[in-house]
Amino acid sequence: MKNLIKYRVPILFGSALVLFVCGLMLMENIMTSLNEGLNEPVTTIVSTDEKEEKPVNTKETNEESLLSPVAESVSVVRHFYHASDDSDRQKVSMDYFEGVYRPSLGIDFAVANGNFDVLASLSGTVKEVKTDPLFGQCVTIECADGWLLIYQSLSKVSVETGKAVKQGDLIGISGENVYEADLGNHVHFVLEKDSIQYDAENNFNKKLSEIK
Repeated sequence: MKNLIKYRVPILFGSALVLFVCGLMLMENIMTSLNEGLNEPVTTIVSTDEKEEKPVNTKETNEESLLSPVAESVSVVRHFYHASDDSDRQKVSMDYFEGVYRPSLGIDFAVANGNFDVLASLSGTVKEVKTDPLFGQCVTIECADGWLLIYQSLSKVSVETGKAVKQGDLIGISGENVYEADLGNHVHFVLEKDSIQYDAENNFNKKLSEIK
């Protein structure tokens, strides 16, 4: 008992030292684990709803090019009038009606063997279908960015007002009208925007943003 009392202080000191060293080792292990956790790359899983959607420039991806409303075998027989054209070109760019020559604000297509299909040059919505006493059966299609396609001198119409049409869809069949009776069976095609008519013939195969 006396020996136990005699060595009590060294025993307590030794025990405390052991506990202290163990504590230091435990803290070192904890800190090491924490540091390793901080250095590991963090992977964040983003749900489909949280993913940022990049804006899509629909104008670039969906912009159509203006196509001819007729097959390649059908020719232009009357051009769009330009004051800068030479006299020979201007002669075939004028409409003659009731003794008066007027500049053509569209182009006319015809073929030697009669009727031919008339197609949508652009996708859009049928704005108007009507029968005009001078121009015959007419169709107006409203397209992207306010462009209008106007078809005149149709003998048959295959679309309805308010209906959507895709580029290349059948609009109708060529025919005759009073205003351009000299052309016989034909179709008159007008490209228009903001009440200004454009020369479609010079803009075929161009994107809408490139039309001048």
